[in-house]
Amino acid sequence: MRFDVALIGACSADPAHGLTVASWPDAQIKRAALESSARRVLLATAAKFSRTSAHRFGSYEDLDTIITTPDAPAAATYAAREAGVEVITVPLSEIRDPVGSRSGNSTRQGAPM
Repeated sequence: MRFDVALIGACSADPAHGLTVASWPDAQIKRAALESSARRVLLATAAKFSRTSAHRFGSYEDLDTIITTPDAPAAATYAAREAGVEVITVPLSEIRDPVGSRSGNSTRQGAPM
């Protein structure tokens, strides 16, 4: 498989322990996606940065961008930026529901896409 952009989720994204998930098969798939992508983006709410899960599939250094909420821990966003990762914050109030997204009402940083 080959991807231009991989949008990856994680159960947790602790700066010290890396990107982790609860199941081994999920970790294998996400590791393969990271290795096979030209651009790698982690999508994670603030809660994901202060926990760990059983199976590690990567680190901040494996990412190009993290998209998160403004309440993400400063230590996590600092560690990501130090690793060369672009950090984009999007307030939860700006995120549209899936039905709204399909109708063309999506936003990024408050600007129409």
